[in-house]
Amino acid sequence: MAPKRNEAPTPTDIEAPTPTGIEAPTPTGIEAPTPTDIVRTRSLKSNAPFTFGPQEFTYGGGPLIRAAKVFTIFWGSHWNEDPLLKTQMQNLNDFFDFIFAEEELIEKLKEYSVPRWKITRGERLGTADEMILQSLGADIRIKGLSVTDEQIKQMLIGVNKQFRENNVENNPNLLYFVYLPPKVKLVRGTQESCKDFCGYHSHINKKIFYAAVPYPDNPDCEHCKGDLAPFDALTLTSSHELWEAITDPIPPKGWYDNQRGEEICDGYEWKREDIKRYSVQFLPEKRMTDSRIIELAIKGIEAERTRLDEELAALTHQLKTKP
Repeated sequence: MAPKRNEAPTPTDIEAPTPTGIEAPTPTGIEAPTPTDIVRTRSLKSNAPFTFGPQEFTYGGGPLIRAAKVFTIFWGSHWNEDPLLKTQMQNLNDFFDFIFAEEELIEKLKEYSVPRWKITRGERLGTADEMILQSLGADIRIKGLSVTDEQIKQMLIGVNKQFRENNVENNPNLLYFVYLPPKVKLVRGTQESCKDFCGYHSHINKKIFYAAVPYPDNPDCEHCKGDLAPFDALTLTSSHELWEAITDPIPPKGWYDNQRGEEICDGYEWKREDIKRYSVQFLPEKRMTDSRIIELAIKGIEAERTRLDEELAALTHQLKTKP
């Protein structure tokens, strides 16, 4: 049985690997960030032109993640010190348990299967907070108010090293989700969280796959939250990166729209489906028809109009009540 809550995986939790070992990244071993592997902020998305016409996703011949084994990492002591964050840790783990049990979403994902890489139902393999990370013996504490992508890579390499030393080899389906605590900025090259992106997925030497998600409730992070509660913004960004990491783990060698330069969810950023109690990134069919795109665009415009009307009403009320 896969470990849940605050348990590290055991040898029986992970299948035998296809590749062997993990190499430490070198300056030439880590590929440059791909702009389309991010969730853009709302301000950047609002400036992106909406193009009508069917999306044409083509397969680039690379690997897909067949049955994702999600391992969540909550980096930073705040996750254990703040009662609200402790609750959100468990709620995010519950979210992944829920998402992999949703049959309709799994069936949509299966559309992106290819003969060599058949996508099936995944699972949440386990989770770790800072105490568990420290028990792994690596120097992985967050120092200061910012974290770089390179530091995330080094932390994940340390975690994988400890797993290997405990006979838990690398699994090509293993997908880490790294969550940062509030007030910690994530820096990736020249880009910064909240300003340029709300999350992204990437890889280390095409062997370790991961997504990084900063906390969206910082004072300067409204563009990664909008009118959503922080937890809802986290599930929306997480599901966006989950869908794209599975279908395009090494961009753009998986499913990709070459005409638009987008992964499968990039044309629908911030379009959410409320499934039971969760906000989930809309997962498009492999080929969207013109009528379906227009239908979705109309719904999006109507939702945006409703939001603007509510903001206008609130501002009008403030003006009328202002002494």
